[in-house]
Amino acid sequence: MGLKLLIKNQTLRIDDHKRVALEANGWDTPNLDVVIDKSTNYILDEKYQKIRIRVPVNFLQPVEIENGSDETIGEIPQTLEEEIKKAFEDKGIRSRFITDLVEILKDFDAILGSEESVREVLEKLSSHFGLEWSKFKATTYTKNILQHYSETYFDDLGTEYFMVVSRFEIKIGQGRLFPFGPLVPKK
Repeated sequence: MGLKLLIKNQTLRIDDHKRVALEANGWDTPNLDVVIDKSTNYILDEKYQKIRIRVPVNFLQPVEIENGSDETIGEIPQTLEEEIKKAFEDKGIRSRFITDLVEILKDFDAILGSEESVREVLEKLSSHFGLEWSKFKATTYTKNILQHYSETYFDDLGTEYFMVVSRFEIKIGQGRLFPFGPLVPKK
């Protein structure tokens, strides 16, 4: 199953939290807060909540749990804690994912240099989640410079997932990326 538990009905966002300021990413700068955000929307503790788990990648900070309004909510909800522990319990899986992620982030500015380089990165990431590319993609260019690249994926059950790379982040999650018609997984 790989790390698919982390994105089932959820989205992971990998960024440095400077996207609002529209500044370039400095993924390998040790004083930047590069994190993996995990957003989920479902009933938790008898109420609808949006939880964000900030897992620092390049900075020695503890994992933080916040609600949708960025207020610290204290303890990690037990269901999410169990989900994260189960996803990362295999040290080999965890190590390969972090190693690949660090490699990708070190050269992040070059990823959007071509559709081929983005495709290679997403192929590497998708393997950690047990996803296969559906061959559906969307791109956005500004003055012949790639700004945004999206792809749709399916798991072995035919569930649809998406991956997006922009100048400021990488997003991976479950759900429909393209609003038009049903997608059919490749055979």
